[in-house]
Amino acid sequence: VCTKCTTAFPAGSRITEFDGKQYHPECFSCVDCKKGITSQFYPFNSDYLCAACHEQRFPRKRCGKCNAVITSAGITFAGASYHAACFLFLIEEVKNKTFPKLISYNMD
Repeated sequence: VCTKCTTAFPAGSRITEFDGKQYHPECFSCVDCKKGITSQFYPFNSDYLCAACHEQRFPRKRCGKCNAVITSAGITFAGASYHAACFLFLIEEVKNKTFPKLISYNMD
C-alpha cells in the first residue's frame, strides 16, 4: 500500500521506496511544486522538497565577489557574504587602488 495515497500497488508496478516507506512514483512528490521526485530531494516536516523548491524556501548564501554558492565557512562583511579567498582578494584589490586625496577643513 502506498504511504501517501493508501492505494495498493498493481502487480508488476514500479515502487519508490524511501526510509522504509513505499510510494507510487507519482506519489513521491515535492510538497511545493507537486512534481514527482526523481533525483535530489530534502525531507521537510513529514513531506519532501525537490532541490529547486528547497533552494526557493532556503536560499543559500552567495559570494559577494564571485556569486558562487558558499558551501563551507565564509566571511560576512558589510551585509555581504564571501568565500574566504574571495574576501582576501577583495581586500588586496582595495589596497592596490588609488583614492582621491581627502581634503579636511577646519571650521573655526
